[in-house]
Amino acid sequence: MNYFFPIIAAFLWSGNTVVTKLCAGQISPTEMSFYRWVLACLVLTPFVLPQVVKNFRNLKPLTPRIIVLGLLGSVIYQCLAYYAASYTTATKMGIIQSLYPLLALILGSIFLRHRATAATLLGGLVSAIGVVTVISGGHIENLVKNGLSIGDGLMLIATLAFATYGMLIHKWNMKLPLLQSVYLQAIVATVALLPLYLFSEKNHISAEVVGYIAFAGIAASILAPLAWITGLGKLGAPRAAPFFNLVPVVTALLATQLLGETLSFAIVIGGALAIAGVVISETWRPKAQPVAQQQRA
Repeated sequence: MNYFFPIIAAFLWSGNTVVTKLCAGQISPTEMSFYRWVLACLVLTPFVLPQVVKNFRNLKPLTPRIIVLGLLGSVIYQCLAYYAASYTTATKMGIIQSLYPLLALILGSIFLRHRATAATLLGGLVSAIGVVTVISGGHIENLVKNGLSIGDGLMLIATLAFATYGMLIHKWNMKLPLLQSVYLQAIVATVALLPLYLFSEKNHISAEVVGYIAFAGIAASILAPLAWITGLGKLGAPRAAPFFNLVPVVTALLATQLLGETLSFAIVIGGALAIAGVVISETWRPKAQPVAQQQRA
């Protein structure tokens, strides 16, 4: 039963990637991002606002950090992902997204002076080869000649922004209840996106798009983080982390069924390498030397 929570989170995040692709062309990225976080705020306000008011004295010093996190995770990452969906496939987005844990480890080793292990370096190399294989379609010479496609480039930047978000979460280690954190970051996103929304071209919102907004605002923005954090609490980070690697796999399966995307040989091999690299970096640990051997060294 403990595995239920991280699995549900992975499925919800995968579904959100597919929803992001489904939205492309029906609603602008700015509109989608704005409506998503407005909905999250509306749903959470009755439950969380009283707690925020009660906890205001402790929250006030954290305001600058909450703003930075809200901009990185809820504005930059989400908006770039919505823009990327207009130019690339959901399957590619899921595979590029799978680099998040690895990028967070690399950023931690650079900016937080965490020791970069052999596993991190090896995993980074394997994942990089995998992602290059995916975005080049197996023809690396074309990537060298033509560069990244707009969609793949935007998704890489989005994932880097989210990895920076993850690194800062770890660095700052704010003692803030999850729902309050989600709620306050949703408010930051809503306020930041409001000027862009007011001056953007408005699209007709169909019933189908309303469903997409509901999924993004409730399932992906509230339920998925809750499920993931619950899973971390029950399993611990080392046992829960590998479940994040379900995201690109489930995304690919959903994309083939719901979007009609095809899985090329390059995507299958590259995706497998990208996931394998993350697994290596997260789980492989060199065997400790016997005490006697350490004493002889």
